[in-house]
Amino acid sequence: MKTMIFLAMNLLLAWATYGQDGQFENGMAKGLALLEEAERTRDFGPAAALFERISEAEPQRWQPAYHLAYCHMMLAGEAMEEKEGGALSAHLDKAQAALDRALALAPQESEIVALQGYVYTGRIWKAPMVNGAKYSPKASAAYAKAIELNDENPRAYHLMGMHLFYTPSFFGGGAEAALPYLEKAAARFDAGKKTGEYGPVWGAFFNQELLQQAKQATE
Repeated sequence: MKTMIFLAMNLLLAWATYGQDGQFENGMAKGLALLEEAERTRDFGPAAALFERISEAEPQRWQPAYHLAYCHMMLAGEAMEEKEGGALSAHLDKAQAALDRALALAPQESEIVALQGYVYTGRIWKAPMVNGAKYSPKASAAYAKAIELNDENPRAYHLMGMHLFYTPSFFGGGAEAALPYLEKAAARFDAGKKTGEYGPVWGAFFNQELLQQAKQATE
């Protein structure tokens, strides 16, 4: 409860500050702080609300729209785990809407293209048997394009590895297929390169978990 109150107070303060001075830098700093907190608490609602406000105030910047889309992907994942189909679809739609704005601004940005693949993967969550054939190739193509656009982007390799890890082996997936991508992602996460001052930094922890599982499965 105290954590929720703390996050809500931070959100209100961030809104007030952004509304007063209109500084993109201040708003993003507060948004990224909320996002970092959300990675621990798994409550992405406050961060999503702030990034939505920033993206509306700064429509020429792709970063807030990207982070907004990422927040909704995390919320979609939680809805999937709770078997809340309506909420899952709603968050996927909101993620896509935000990502469409980011793609319009920077269509060749590897981070955005990789996250588009993640949204396609999210569509599979809703109904794997129905949506897998449609969205799995789209996700793979997006991840491959993201890697082509920026070979140093760890999230592009991580998401491709995750996609393959959870794809049945008879469809070309499995731990063995995923392992090289997860290893390359780990090396790039270790290198610590960032996509600009306000670019994403997520993925390293879960990639390490998947990498260990893939290694164990292929021993």
